[in-house]
Amino acid sequence: MKTTTRFVLAAALLLGVAACDSHENEPEPEAPAPAATFTMGSSIYYPAPNVTTAISYPSGYVQHQAILNDELLYVHFDAKEGRDAVNFTIDRSQLNASIVGTYSLKSMPNPEAGAAEVRYVYYRENKPGNISASIYDSNNSGMSGNLVVTAYDAKRHLLSGSYELRMKNISDPNDTSWDPTDKERCDLTVWGSFTDLPIE
Repeated sequence: MKTTTRFVLAAALLLGVAACDSHENEPEPEAPAPAATFTMGSSIYYPAPNVTTAISYPSGYVQHQAILNDELLYVHFDAKEGRDAVNFTIDRSQLNASIVGTYSLKSMPNPEAGAAEVRYVYYRENKPGNISASIYDSNNSGMSGNLVVTAYDAKRHLLSGSYELRMKNISDPNDTSWDPTDKERCDLTVWGSFTDLPIE
C-alpha cells in the first residue's frame, strides 16, 4: 500500500511539474494597442488689421485615417464639423526604409521638389446638408511645412508624428466673393500631432 501511495504522489508531482513547464513555455499574450491621441488646430493672421483668429480641437474630435501599402503612405485628419481637414500622400519611393523621417510638402511653383502631396480644406460651413469650403492643393497653391513621422510600429501597425502646413498671403478663405482683388489677404497655418495612429 505504501508503495502504491508513493507512486501516485510521484506521478502527481511529475504532472504538476509538466503543467508548470507547459505554461512557462507559452508566449506572453500581446498587449492591446494603446489608444490613439491627436492634436489639431489652425490660425489665420490678417496683417492689415493685425488680427489673428485661431482654433484647436480636442483629441476626440479629430477624425483620422492612415494607409500604408506598396505604393504610398496616406494620412488624413479632419475636425468633426470643424473648419479644417487635411491629408498628406507620399509615394512609397519617397519614404525612408524605416518610414520614420521628415517629409517636406509639395508646393507651387515646383511641386516636384517636395515629398508629401497635400490637400487642405477650409470649411466655412460644415454641417450635414450644408457644406461650403475652399480647397487648396499642392498643385495649385504655395505651401511650406513638413509631415514628420517620429515612430512606426510595424508589428502593431501604428504611426506617430506631427505636421504643419503654412500658406502666406492668400485670399481670405472666409470671403465668398468671386473677385479675388477685393479679398483681404492673410496667412494660414494648420498644425497637429498624432500618437499611435492605426494604419489600415
